[in-house]
Order: sequence, then C-alpha cells, then structure tokens
Amino acid sequence: MYLVLPDETTREVPFNFNPAKLGISELLERSYSLRLIVRDERGTRQVLDEVILPWTSFGASIVVDGEATFELFINDALFMKWDE
Repeated sequence: MYLVLPDETTREVPFNFNPAKLGISELLERSYSLRLIVRDERGTRQVLDEVILPWTSFGASIVVDGEATFELFINDALFMKWDE
C-alpha cells in the first residue's frame, strides 16, 4: 500500500464500502478481495488491497492531490470507477 500524508495542497476523500447496501449476495456469504486504485496529480497508486470478511464494512480516508479518479475492484474485476 502506498501512503500519502495530507499537506496544504491535498485533500481527504472519505471512502466507505458496505456490502449489505449493494445487494450482491456473494459478498455477504464469503470473503472477497477489495482493491482501490487512485490516479491524481501525484500519479497512480494502490491504496487498498485487502481480503474482506463477509458482512464487514470498510471505511478509510484517502488523501488526493487535485482531481482524482478512483477504481474499485472486487475479486480482481472492475466494479466501479468515479471521479472526485
């Protein structure tokens, strides 16, 4: 995991993942991998790569520099992509 500490040119973006709100039964029945990639002014970095237990919510605060694109992968498949 590549960690960026906040400074005067960056901002924190909250990231919350709750599998119960998605309606995907596999995420509630067995463990799965969750990976989050961020692309911003500082480059591309993987900020999360964890195996998550069923029913477990995950939250973090991600530090970004300027406009950022997030890519969320579940079990190595792109699940969602968004800009912040």
